[in-house]
Amino acid sequence: MSVDRTTVYPGADDGTARERLISSLETHGIAPKKRWGQNFLLDTAVAERIAVCAVPGAVDSAWEIGPGLGAVTRFVIGRARRTALFEIDWGIVRLLEAEFGDRACVAVVPGDFLATFPSALAQRGVPDAVVGNLPYSAATAIVAAIVESGIRPKRMVFMAQKEASDRFRATPNSKAYGSLSVLVQAGWKVKREFEIDSSAFYPRPNVRSELFSMTPNGRSPSYRVLSEITRVLFASRRKTIRNNTIRAGTIVGLPSEEILAILHDSGVPSGLRAEAIDVETYLAISDRVAQRANL
Repeated sequence: MSVDRTTVYPGADDGTARERLISSLETHGIAPKKRWGQNFLLDTAVAERIAVCAVPGAVDSAWEIGPGLGAVTRFVIGRARRTALFEIDWGIVRLLEAEFGDRACVAVVPGDFLATFPSALAQRGVPDAVVGNLPYSAATAIVAAIVESGIRPKRMVFMAQKEASDRFRATPNSKAYGSLSVLVQAGWKVKREFEIDSSAFYPRPNVRSELFSMTPNGRSPSYRVLSEITRVLFASRRKTIRNNTIRAGTIVGLPSEEILAILHDSGVPSGLRAEAIDVETYLAISDRVAQRANL
């Protein structure tokens, strides 16, 4: 199935889908919760496009984070032999179990994904595909947790607020470029897929939503070291990397003087700000630091 990667996909044109969704929520005693950024997908055409983008061919296993009422789920389970649904809202967990619980190929994992992720990974192994509708408040933490774990699903696709999506694929010297941009792009190719109109959701959000994909780029960085380096160098965006390094005192056990020497040996002027350094240079610095620290 061909998917347009640039189109802004509209939502449902009439109120039928909205009425059905509201009725389903009322039947199960569920109300959208602002604290979890719940905006349920209405449009089945958009849901199918998301599923096809996330799982373009048959796979053994897929994870869906934040499945909501199962709009995307219905299309994912036809493409994956096993599907795990991670849902934080217990009311929705009960709805999902009622809808999909009789299918041996579907497992509902209740609770906060950040808390259940480690045990799910140990029990189920690395999935082939990951898809999720992520609220802005949790998008960065969820993606960072997956990336820093070092696992390599073949493909990950997330729907998030455009500002969050921008951070994952930002380039140096841009406002959105930060430690998260470096961590993600160090091991993943990030691509904007398409924007989704707010009318495709209930309640209708006041922000722009975007679908982006992540595929492994062939690099396997040491996230322990890279995460610490970026945390320190981006600690204060207005300060130079020299000042941030000195202020930190140590990075992965190495004193600031050694870190500054590594920066010099890597050809990185200590008077730069962290956002001026590209991902490849961060990887080179990380490799040198890991070697010096015997990590």
